[in-house]
Amino acid sequence: MITPEANTDLLMELEEANKKLEEEKLKNEYLSAQINVHTNSHNIGEKDEVLSILKLFYYNKSNQYDKLIEIFGDEAGEGISIIDESGCVITDINKINKAKGCLKADVIIKMNKTTKIYTASIKSKNGANPAILNHTPRSAKVFNIGCLNKCIPSIDILMQEYIDKRTQKMIGEDIQLNTLECMKDSSIMSDVTELLSYFVFDGTGKGDSSCKANSILYYEKTILVLSNVVR
Repeated sequence: MITPEANTDLLMELEEANKKLEEEKLKNEYLSAQINVHTNSHNIGEKDEVLSILKLFYYNKSNQYDKLIEIFGDEAGEGISIIDESGCVITDINKINKAKGCLKADVIIKMNKTTKIYTASIKSKNGANPAILNHTPRSAKVFNIGCLNKCIPSIDILMQEYIDKRTQKMIGEDIQLNTLECMKDSSIMSDVTELLSYFVFDGTGKGDSSCKANSILYYEKTILVLSNVVR
């Protein structure tokens, strides 16, 4: 005869075994998703973007809230929700993909504890320095009838100095902007700052993004760090 105590012990053993199976299944799904990213044809930055989101999803699904707190602080103490561009919570790790190029936010993360939402742009520090701007031609809408039209005179001055000094071999291809003399002009500095801010957080050459970024999530050697600068 099975006693109530023995029956309770058996149920606890079954629950523990089932829990381990679920944990193993989740881990295998995570590893499989990582392999798919590493073997695709995307560049390092694009791969790290997806790997970052996979890591966040895994930490949350496996209740590793301590890992999330290391990235987001105490507000992640009750977990997070990763949201797709339609506003739905992602529950399947295989549904995680690279964000569309027209979106400035690479991932939308809601803190369950505070309901605060981070629309983060993900920047990889693995390999080369992370790109801030994509190549955008002068003919782009944002420079002609958009918000950056007024910045054109300052950008022209900056580029002319850059080209002249490159031609004279005074500088190399990659330089810090603040090494150019024209950047001492406060109006030019202001316009360049506005341009950088726009392309990092707000939009593309075609215009404002339908999902702007309000923060930056850095990915370096598998470690995630949320930028303290939140807009």
